[in-house]
Amino acid sequence: VVSQGRAKNELAQHLGEDPLPLRRAKINQEAAVRKADKATAAAAAAREAADADAEKAGKARAAADADAAEATQARAAAVSAREAADEAARQASAAREAAEEAARQAVAAREAAQEARRQAEDARAKAVAAREEAEEDARQAVAAREAAQEARRQAVAAREEAVAAREAADAAARQAEAARAAAEEAKAAAEAALEDARAKVADAEAYMEEVKNMPGSADGAMWWMERELHEQKKFLPEAKGGIRR
Repeated sequence: VVSQGRAKNELAQHLGEDPLPLRRAKINQEAAVRKADKATAAAAAAREAADADAEKAGKARAAADADAAEATQARAAAVSAREAADEAARQASAAREAAEEAARQAVAAREAAQEARRQAEDARAKAVAAREEAEEDARQAVAAREAAQEARRQAVAAREEAVAAREAADAAARQAEAARAAAEEAKAAAEAALEDARAKVADAEAYMEEVKNMPGSADGAMWWMERELHEQKKFLPEAKGGIRR
């Protein structure tokens, strides 16, 4: 546009000069016009190219702005993503720590469960042993009760036997006392009978001596009487004048 205005000014100056040089100027002007046309065409082409470039530049700028906006959004998204990633990392770290803590708690719980199971097994074994001991104590108590009942029965029987024995002993003592009294009476009676027999034997001997001294006594009768007297002395003690059998 500036080149075209300059060419028109130059053309007007040439037209106002002397005609001789006018031709020259016209030639020059035509040349200038052609040049200007070329320049104009070139300028137009340049303008068109510039417009195209400007359009391209606008589009490029718009694209750049869009890219910048997208980049801004992308950066914002990246920031958000990074923040989200950081948050996710923190959450993952917290989750990992929580998982590790849960694992430790699980291990502790498992160990506690194993310890509780061991204690339960020990308690069950002790309970079984205590039950067996209680059952044994119960059996021993039953046996002791049965033994006590048997001992009481035997004691009752023994007491009854003792009472019966005492009563028998008392009866035997009474019988012994009666027997002793009867024996003493029998002894006294025997001694009296013995004394009477000794006296009778002595009387018989005295009588035989008297008969022997009498004249005309029979020897056979005397022998018989002496024989009877001798037999009777066998039943007397030697201390009482008896003889051995």
